[in-house]
Amino acid sequence: MTKIFKRTIILILFIALGLVLIGCGETPSTDNPGGNQGENQGGENQGGENQGGENQGGETATHTIASVGEALRGTYKAEDIVVVVEETKVSITDSTGKTLQYILYVESDGRIYILEDEEKVYCTFGENTVTNKHGTFIKETIQPVNKIAITFELTVPALDKTDYEFVIKGSFSNWKCLAANKLTKDGDKYIVTLEFEEGKNIEYKYAIFDEENGSGVAEVMLDGKDIANRVVNVNEEKTVQDTVARFKGIKLASEVEQVKELLDNTFYDNDKGSVHQLAFDNETGKLTVTYSKAEGKNWSCIIRPFTSEESGLLSSITFKFKGEKGVEYLFKVEGGDGNQEEAVVGTGEVQEYTMKISESAVNSARLVIFGHKGLTGTTAAPVTGTYELISIKAVLKEPVPETERVPGENPIHILAIGNSFSDDGLWLLYDILEQLGYDDIIVANLYIGGCTVAIHKSNLENDASAYTYRINKDGTWNNKNGYKASKALAEQRWDYISLQQASDHSGLVDKYVEADINYIYEYALNIAKEKNPDVKFVWHMTWAYQQNSTHSAFVNYNKDQLTMYNGILNAVQTVIVPNSHNPIVVPSGTTIQNLRTTFLGDTITRDGYHLNEAFGRYAAALTWAIKLTGKDIDNIVRPASVSAKYDPLCKEAAKNACLAPFEITNSIYTEDNNQVVINYDNYDLLPHSEYIVGNGYYNSQDSTKFLTRINDGSDFCNGFITTKLLTKEDLPIGSIIALGNGYQYRPEGWIDEAKQTSRNPNTTEAVIVVDEAWWGNYIYRAFNISKVGGGVLTGEAYDAALANFNIYIPKE
Repeated sequence: MTKIFKRTIILILFIALGLVLIGCGETPSTDNPGGNQGENQGGENQGGENQGGENQGGETATHTIASVGEALRGTYKAEDIVVVVEETKVSITDSTGKTLQYILYVESDGRIYILEDEEKVYCTFGENTVTNKHGTFIKETIQPVNKIAITFELTVPALDKTDYEFVIKGSFSNWKCLAANKLTKDGDKYIVTLEFEEGKNIEYKYAIFDEENGSGVAEVMLDGKDIANRVVNVNEEKTVQDTVARFKGIKLASEVEQVKELLDNTFYDNDKGSVHQLAFDNETGKLTVTYSKAEGKNWSCIIRPFTSEESGLLSSITFKFKGEKGVEYLFKVEGGDGNQEEAVVGTGEVQEYTMKISESAVNSARLVIFGHKGLTGTTAAPVTGTYELISIKAVLKEPVPETERVPGENPIHILAIGNSFSDDGLWLLYDILEQLGYDDIIVANLYIGGCTVAIHKSNLENDASAYTYRINKDGTWNNKNGYKASKALAEQRWDYISLQQASDHSGLVDKYVEADINYIYEYALNIAKEKNPDVKFVWHMTWAYQQNSTHSAFVNYNKDQLTMYNGILNAVQTVIVPNSHNPIVVPSGTTIQNLRTTFLGDTITRDGYHLNEAFGRYAAALTWAIKLTGKDIDNIVRPASVSAKYDPLCKEAAKNACLAPFEITNSIYTEDNNQVVINYDNYDLLPHSEYIVGNGYYNSQDSTKFLTRINDGSDFCNGFITTKLLTKEDLPIGSIIALGNGYQYRPEGWIDEAKQTSRNPNTTEAVIVVDEAWWGNYIYRAFNISKVGGGVLTGEAYDAALANFNIYIPKE
């Protein structure tokens, strides 16, 4: 929308027409002065960092509008501009169809305005008009549209992963995948209810929801071809039952199993520069490898036999293949110090070879097939061809059993049967338990994203290898894929076994099926009691979504945080507290609600529902520690990711939640009074030249470049400025990190010179004092500096960013 269009759009209201004001004397928090209402994305993609952050709030408004009179609400028009006035905001659409939203503010003298480009734009009002210096907008009488609710009930096939989200898109969404149209899992179905204008024919399809790809991953026919648009006539309330055959480019679970069976638990991995292609034919069962010579490219096809802690160590690789007659292939086993090669001439029939693995490569060897060397008797190698890969089998040594853990004098072993909210609650717990004096600690989570109690019950009934088993035995989280709950339950002596409901069902009492809950507890007890007959059960009471959350299930609670929170309390008090297994209720949900009464406000999540990776997770972990141990947490040293000023807030919220788990306790920390004032006489400013190394970023979780600055010269990489790896000598205790308004940085950390299991979130704190807790166990720290909201930092922007990031070192 052009600026002149935006400036001609002014809204409505009049104080004398009965508008109600709230928040007198308050300053609106993080509303964007430009009016954009989208949420910033504060986390990372797998390739690196997003450039999100907090919006900068307007400081000039005195009050915000709670509601406007009915006479003033409605649609106003002037030329090609449409203004829609709602309760507390206005939506403005220009002739191109672009819409912006603005918050309504009122001065203490009653004048109404919006903030546009950080400037106030005032309005005057008539009975059916809105006027400002640019023109008059006339209220248009809109005939009410009768809308009808249509429920879509979707059945999807079993896919290669279980954590896909599904969305309906169509003519009503401009064929875009919108979060509001995501389907919610209900048993073995996915359901969403939408309203459409009566009499319309709605065209639609389903897709796998993908935030980065606005069109999602579309449904197709079984053979992969596009399907015709689905159509529903909006003439009455109804439920439409649909079944998807498959999604474009996504393997069905049955196909994955066929490939796994064919390859005897191996998988194919393209070598860098490889021009091989693998094609599996479901009907014939053939896996055909096609190769072609290209300038600067290799012919190699790499096969890595699948190994894990469960499967043991490699002894040899046996492979069968059917090559073109007379073509000489070169097979090679790489790994360790025992590389082997074998030239094989194809016969046109199935051939089998076994190659042994050296002792130094028993868990990392790979088979490499180097195209073909050429037809026998010729000097020139053909540049294209195929061969059929029949099977690859990893011959294993006898697995070495895990050494039985010797219990310490004070052990504590905790297992959650959960989902991502379990991750949030448990992620920082190990260090807290260690500080409380436990010397044999295991914290683990049987993880499936968004998993409900009903799905857990089904997995246990079928003994399904459905879980990612996250386990922390030494302060480091490790993942094991394809795990069974029965195996996890049997392999350790568990003191506590936890269960929780999926977040979208957490406040719906009818989703707490007592028979399902009892089945899981009894299943776990029957296995776990062999090693610990005194095992106790836990119910993790999770939290309500952030008030502005875009989670599709928020509609279950009328998109109201307190409605969701009260629903969670009701469900737990009604079904869990009276349960015969006497589960200990860990009230993380109340801790988070308590924390929202501090000066942090409703900013405890990183995406509207998952906890902030620093203070949110810390507060939840403290709650677990108090409830399971009963110990005082006042002397706990906060994690390095948590700023000193947030430590007392988190401890207060957790302690109050454990004292009063089913009610909100307001915090005493309502004002941020912990501001650091720098006495520059006591510090030396560290020159940028001594620690800034240029554009790029660090990703301590990158599989190969975990300790290396990443910079390919792209705009993405140029959106960050990095420091060198800093040691405690470079950045001693007492140093101050100062940050200017509008900028943020990620304080990366490494506890060893290896890939890390977690990363610290971005921070926009103006001043941080480096103390022992900030360093923690890290041997290196480094910073990725960026602009809030993103942007390339080169030229003058680079200099401006550096001017807003400074380190002060205490004088000796």
